[in-house]
Amino acid sequence: MQVRINRLTPGEGHYFYGYYDNYAMTQDGSRHLLNKVSFMDRLQKAGDVCNLGYLDRKEGNIKYFAKTSAWNFQQGCMLEWDPKEQNCVYYNDFSDGHYKSVHLNLETGERKEIMFPLADISPDGRYGLSVNFPRIYDFRPGYGYCNTVDSWKDITAPADDGIYLIDLRSGSGKLLIPYSEMIKYFSLSESTDGCKVVINHITFNAESDRFVFLIRCFPKGSDDWVTGIGTSDLDGNIYVLRNYTFASHYYWKENGVLLIYADCGEGDALYELYDQSQEYRIIGRELFTEDIHCSYSPDREWIIGDGYPNAEGYRPVFLYNIASDYGRKIADIYSPLPSIMDIRTDLHCRWCPDGEHVTFDSIHEGFRGIYEMDLSEALEEIKTGGRK
Repeated sequence: MQVRINRLTPGEGHYFYGYYDNYAMTQDGSRHLLNKVSFMDRLQKAGDVCNLGYLDRKEGNIKYFAKTSAWNFQQGCMLEWDPKEQNCVYYNDFSDGHYKSVHLNLETGERKEIMFPLADISPDGRYGLSVNFPRIYDFRPGYGYCNTVDSWKDITAPADDGIYLIDLRSGSGKLLIPYSEMIKYFSLSESTDGCKVVINHITFNAESDRFVFLIRCFPKGSDDWVTGIGTSDLDGNIYVLRNYTFASHYYWKENGVLLIYADCGEGDALYELYDQSQEYRIIGRELFTEDIHCSYSPDREWIIGDGYPNAEGYRPVFLYNIASDYGRKIADIYSPLPSIMDIRTDLHCRWCPDGEHVTFDSIHEGFRGIYEMDLSEALEEIKTGGRK
């Protein structure tokens, strides 16, 4: 089995996209968004600029359209295509002492500012979710913004900060679920009572009417955080999918199915959880034995997952066929961990619209770049159960 890898960005500078579940490519696959920065060996500092652009795959060049100082190495500035408006993008920015998001029409240049930074956009393009990015920076610098200090830095569960729901048409927003309300639903024991909590990840479901959030804290006397998995409707009614446990990367499927690598009752594994119930099933128990960035293919017949480096510094990529319950490791990408964990380069494999390729971020050539992996041969071999 072979997978062919092709670098999409130039061999100079440091290019990356960020997370694995945002809209990096247009639906015809002709344009791929990117971030470009001038360094890769330290955390971002206030004032460090990230250049935003897209790779025009038809013309074979990069076209830049904006700069921002609200970014990090794991998720960039939440740059993504508007799911409903062609030629338009969203990204987060920082100016005049405030974080905000920008909706930019790349064809007309029309620019609209929304006075909330966006953590996610609903697939129907109607709503956004916002969280406190400086608070995340205190917890995990690779996912937060560093330009300002969290106004609630010393408050464990503030009543006037939490999850914000943003109307993207009007630009108005409201505090939907305060931290002080969230903690009423999540409790492990006395070890977590009174601990500072933070929303690390938050994402709309496929139907745009609910969202999942991961609430995290460090129990007293522990250096390892625990994670509560919650969902909510757009009125702020919380459902606890799992109380504090181990929970990591996830991806929404349709009809309330959440794919997540976690311990949801039978140890660490890749689970499908069913929203608003306690039902679940384990996926690919034999293959997925370590934490991965997981996602379904566009036709929902496949799962791809990339993991963390082994002792030699190689990150695995796994491909799994749901119908046959068969999968394999299809690649090992060299990616040694840096001295600062939050500047690492996770692969974050992202499906292309054709369902036969993924793009990913990598440093295996000694610099940050965006690459494409051709899965066509691996898809065929795995679909036949390895018989080819």
